[in-house]
Amino acid sequence: MKRHILLITYLTCLALVISCSASNGGGGGNNGNNGNNGDDGELDTSFDNDGIFIFDSQNAPINDRFAEGRTLQEFQQIKDQKRNKLIDEMQQTGFNPILQKRINNLRNQFDDEGFAIAFDNVNDKIVVAGTSEDNNSINLVVIRLEDDGDLDQTFNNGAAVIFENAGGNTIAVELVQINGNQSVTVFGSVEDVNTNDVNFAIFNVDQNGANPQELVENTIDSDAVAGIALDAGGNAVVAFDDDADNDGNQDDIVVARFTAGTVNVDVTFNNNTGSTAILNSVPQNIGVNAAGDIFVCGTQGTNALIAKMDNGGVLDAGFDGANNGNGAVTFTLGAADSFQAINFDGNDPVVCGFTTNAGITTVLVAKFDDGDGDLVNNFGANNGSANFEVVVGSATNVGNAIFIDNNDLFVVGFSDDAGTNRGFIALLDDDGALQAGFGAGGFFISQDIGGAGSADEFFAITQDLDDNDILAIGTTGIAGQDDDLVVVKVSN
Repeated sequence: MKRHILLITYLTCLALVISCSASNGGGGGNNGNNGNNGDDGELDTSFDNDGIFIFDSQNAPINDRFAEGRTLQEFQQIKDQKRNKLIDEMQQTGFNPILQKRINNLRNQFDDEGFAIAFDNVNDKIVVAGTSEDNNSINLVVIRLEDDGDLDQTFNNGAAVIFENAGGNTIAVELVQINGNQSVTVFGSVEDVNTNDVNFAIFNVDQNGANPQELVENTIDSDAVAGIALDAGGNAVVAFDDDADNDGNQDDIVVARFTAGTVNVDVTFNNNTGSTAILNSVPQNIGVNAAGDIFVCGTQGTNALIAKMDNGGVLDAGFDGANNGNGAVTFTLGAADSFQAINFDGNDPVVCGFTTNAGITTVLVAKFDDGDGDLVNNFGANNGSANFEVVVGSATNVGNAIFIDNNDLFVVGFSDDAGTNRGFIALLDDDGALQAGFGAGGFFISQDIGGAGSADEFFAITQDLDDNDILAIGTTGIAGQDDDLVVVKVSN
């Protein structure tokens, strides 16, 4: 593989202001299948020569990044505080593989991770967005690739674009969009390290990777932005994790809509209240189907949860109406369940995540009727859901994202392989059954894609519409070293 250590342009952005200016700156183990023959479920070696693109910012020019913010010691104290907060949360709620991953990540200092990916089928470009961490802040990184995995030299002269926040503030990435003129918009959030408030944010660069703009909303001060989706009008619908009822000790889901291209709250949302709350629940993601209905997924206690709102933000009482769900459905398969991501088969929501039972966490996929919220009984082996391990004998398997192409369902995530995480892409048919002809028994499983013994995880997925191959983005790293952003292309 080629490990890309790129010239980087740093765009120093002051948090909570409108503008910014440029500165100088079933397998595993022996079932891994990083093949090169182009068969379904194998790496497409026409992409960056081996099917793998890796971005490593650690040795990129640092310039005067410390002048803006905190010392290394101060930033590490902030990370330790966040880590301890997550540990306390997991002690209260029980083991959660997602929280454990976040706890582990807070130990490192130069991680690069990819969280969003989009394909421009008109111009054959791939845009990836993620985070790049230096010693005193977590920043946004945007890279544009050619269809073959080479750096696009017309985008910032082939360099990565990094939005760097002053004062150690943290940027998170949820969604990337390629606009009609090839400009790029990234949707995410900014966390103020002094207040721990997290706000919805939009980041723009033009078609050449220049003229950066950062917009940060400052009225909804949440604990986290869990997911962002765009409706047909280009409005951003955002799921926040917040204490909506001010009881001081419960997570609540808060959904708000922002006028297209802005960070202005749509005050007409949910009968002119501006937001919709689902109490005592934790959001993980959000989606909008072709009919304009809004679905948010996550957890409520130890159960998985999915809720439906109409296009005006009003909870649909008919969704799980038979059980008086008031627009929300809770789901139980194991001792603890979570829906981490959502997509749509027609208008029906399909979710993925994990279920834990008897100490074993398996990937969970479920499909619901968008009208009444009932499980679609002919989907999966569990009358509406399917669960499976990826690496044989793995105790931890989690689905992070789901992509649907006609009758094919692709799920990406990670599976523990004797203490080393393997990124995976799973292919299921429309009935929720693994397609054995894809890779090894229905899986592409990463094997040393970042070097010998690397641990990998995929967070997002899309499709190259020219050849229908699958693009997955995430992170790869070797124990004791920092993680790198990774993109793989797998034949389909």
